[in-house]
Amino acid sequence: MLQLILPAFWNGGTGVAVFFIISGYIITHVLIQESTGTFLYKRIFRIYPLYVAAVICQLLIDHFLFHQPFPGLRIVAIQLSLLGDWLQAPYALAGVEWTLRIEIVFYLLMAVLKSLGLLNRFRPLLPWVLLGVSLGLSMINPIPSFDGVFIAYFTIYAPILFIGVFYYIFEKKEIPLLLLLFFTAAILYQYFGQIALYWPTWLGSHFIGIAVAIFSAAWLYRARLQATPVVLLLSNLTFAVYLFHNWAWEPIKILFVKLSIDLLPPDIQALAGLFILSYFMHKTVEKGGIKLGQHLLQRLANRRRDRVAGLSKHTA
Repeated sequence: MLQLILPAFWNGGTGVAVFFIISGYIITHVLIQESTGTFLYKRIFRIYPLYVAAVICQLLIDHFLFHQPFPGLRIVAIQLSLLGDWLQAPYALAGVEWTLRIEIVFYLLMAVLKSLGLLNRFRPLLPWVLLGVSLGLSMINPIPSFDGVFIAYFTIYAPILFIGVFYYIFEKKEIPLLLLLFFTAAILYQYFGQIALYWPTWLGSHFIGIAVAIFSAAWLYRARLQATPVVLLLSNLTFAVYLFHNWAWEPIKILFVKLSIDLLPPDIQALAGLFILSYFMHKTVEKGGIKLGQHLLQRLANRRRDRVAGLSKHTA
């Protein structure tokens, strides 16, 4: 029985897959409610302020604490843009950036499909289009395919996001259960095919299956899940924890050693420090970026309304 659940803890694989499926589910809901422009505007101010702050913090700590040279300005600029897969830049944030690169491309893809009416008028066609995109990815050269990155990770993992889209459309009774199972099985079949081709050492793992099971269970019992204060707090911290956990862990441990604080084991202290850092960054940078985006979006809406009112008055 342990062998069945151990893959859930290998390299965070199950957590990443659950994150992708949830993201596909939520982004579909959000894009149906919002215009394409509003969606993209909010995503920019939701993601980039905290991400840029995390990258800058890592560069400074690596340089002044670990005496590493600053990378070239071009590399940093590409990393900050999250377009490193297309411009051949190494990862920032000790590697966790690869999942965010996938997210950004998924947002752009869904925004384009929204503009084409596939999230509104032609929504029943959306799963077929996404399945076609997934098959297309498997037929071209792997993305990315240059040294210094996780080869083909985009080709392998990006379609996992589509499973969340399928569940959402099924929830809205726009596809039957058999089609949901078919679309999900097709994505998983392609995933294992790509793993066999590019990362055969991972064939023995089945964390993707565990992730689908976790998401399915949560989806089935979603009406019973309570958004308690603790759940909401941890939910608010997820992005900051994601951005800081992989590279800030060791500097936090070093800080506790220098402060001669040894009340708890070093890893427990580092975990507490990580949550404190994440809470601070969420309250300041992340929420500040979101509020700035909302303010600017409101100003744009007011200008648009004033312009329309002016045109109406002039016409009258």
